[in-house]
Amino acid sequence: PDGTRLATGGSDAIVGLWDVASMVCTHTIVRRTKFIRSVSFSYDSRFVASSSEDDGVDLADATNGQLVGTIGLSPNQRRIGGGGGGGGGG
Repeated sequence: PDGTRLATGGSDAIVGLWDVASMVCTHTIVRRTKFIRSVSFSYDSRFVASSSEDDGVDLADATNGQLVGTIGLSPNQRRIGGGGGGGGGG
């Protein structure tokens, strides 16, 4: 959304975070094992969400690729569960 970064994902199961001006991949998120189906930035460009065929969604810091949370789906798609990156607070 801020026009300075681009997120990509594909069959290699890697999410790439790119600097648009230099077209350099600055960070990668290697957490899933199956095809990345979708990537999307938050409205304020702070986070990037990615989903794959692994039945889950990862939420990462868009500036450094650090995982901050996950949302998992049960095999029958009837339950969801989430987890944060720790640190307490709230």
